Order: sequence, then structure tokens, then C-alpha cells
Amino acid sequence: MSEDRLTRDDLVLLMESYRNMITMHQAILSQTSKTIERMDNIANKQDSLFSKQGQICNSLQSITTSLDDVTVNLKTCTSEIDSLDNNVVNKLNEHEKRTIENHGKIINKIYLGWIGMGTIILGLIGLVIALANFLKSIPLS
Repeated sequence: MSEDRLTRDDLVLLMESYRNMITMHQAILSQTSKTIERMDNIANKQDSLFSKQGQICNSLQSITTSLDDVTVNLKTCTSEIDSLDNNVVNKLNEHEKRTIENHGKIINKIYLGWIGMGTIILGLIGLVIALANFLKSIPLS
């Protein structure tokens, strides 16, 4: 029967074991509550990050929309510049043709002027020769 009964030392050891278990459970509970608090802080920070990422995504979406508008405007401006460039080239070509035609006309007028002056000069030379012959034929007495 003495084996079935607990001695005082056994009871002290059992109580000491219970106290150690309670202390260990309190420490585990304290660490668990600290871990839960940290997890709550992490979750709050993640929510804040998700909110900021959402704002960034919205900003990026508005930027891409603006860039699309700018791209459309640039394409329109490019096509307008191309058409204006073609108009300028065509006008320059027409001006060049008119300049060449006018140049030819001016050259022809210059040649005509030279021919006219040559004719007049030859006529004057002929007149001077005729006058000189006439004056030779007149007696000087």
C-alpha cells in the first residue's frame, strides 16, 4: 500500500512540476500574444502598402492614358507636318520651274538687247563710213 500512496516529496515534486508547467504556459502565452501583435502590425503595414500600390497603379493608369493621348496628338501632328512638307516641296518645285522659265526669258531678252545694240552699232559704223566717204568726195576748195 505504500506504493499507492504519494509521499510528501512526491507531492512537492508534482506541485513543482505543475508550477513549472504554468510558468512555461504563461511564457508561451506571452510569446504568442507578442507574435499576434507583430502579425497585426505586419498586416496593417501590408494594408498600407496595398493602398499605396493601388494609388500608384491609378497614377500609372492616368499616365498611360495621357501618354496615349499624346501619342495620338503626335501622330496627327506628324501627318500634318508631312502634308505641309509635301506642299512646301511642291511649291518650291513650282517656283523653281518658274525661275528657270524667267531665267530663260531674261537671257533671251539680254541676247535680243545685244543683237539690237550690235545692229545699231553696225548701222552707225556704216553711217560713219558713208559720211566719211561723202566728206571725201566733197572738194575742199
